[in-house]
Amino acid sequence: MKYRTLNALVLMLATVFMLVGCGGGGGGTTAKSNVKVINAIPDLGATLETQINGLIAGTSSAYLADTAFFSIEPADVDLAIKETGTVEDFDILANVFNSNASYIVAGMGIKNFGTEFEKRPRIGLFEVNRAEPNGSKARVFVLNSLVGPAEFPSPDIDFQDGDLPRFPFNDIEFSKAKVLTLDTGTYTYEARANDSELVYASSALTFQSGKVYFVVVGGVVNGTGTSAPTIRVFELPVVD
Repeated sequence: MKYRTLNALVLMLATVFMLVGCGGGGGGTTAKSNVKVINAIPDLGATLETQINGLIAGTSSAYLADTAFFSIEPADVDLAIKETGTVEDFDILANVFNSNASYIVAGMGIKNFGTEFEKRPRIGLFEVNRAEPNGSKARVFVLNSLVGPAEFPSPDIDFQDGDLPRFPFNDIEFSKAKVLTLDTGTYTYEARANDSELVYASSALTFQSGKVYFVVVGGVVNGTGTSAPTIRVFELPVVD
């Protein structure tokens, strides 16, 4: 029994060290992993909490809100999401975080999924390149977190700028993301059913030179209020 307790204590101390890193001076700095959390669970009705090896990481986030990037030591970790103030995890994912890398952790799905387990809340983990794009370009990631209506699967989407798109993001599966480098400017983007003219949501989006963006297509098909299909843009700070 005492050995299990000792092992648990060692794991907790190692996790604390991983989250806060080394303080003070010394011979150089350690490259970190950088993590941002986005809550894309439309019916959560509370904030989303993220834990790394059982310890809270970052701040809790409301629906379609994000945390600031926070740094952790590169390591093989257990990542979990849950409703803030509760015990049970929605999802747990084991992952290796690399040094000098940036990640988006997205909570997706719906809390009240009934017997449709494929719609349960889950973790989406995406490594993102935050280096400044060259020339008059912007780098844009698009995540499909749009949940299907009751008794129907969550749709694949095309995210495109009109009927004759210049920069289409084609056939994005639910819980997946795609990335393109675009000419800067303002575009009216539509989230459409894959290979269809059915538009779930649309928005005029402005992408500026040398910047990086993460776009979330969220909500529930045929949803209303906070669950209505929507498009939310997050600008990511660029790094050297």
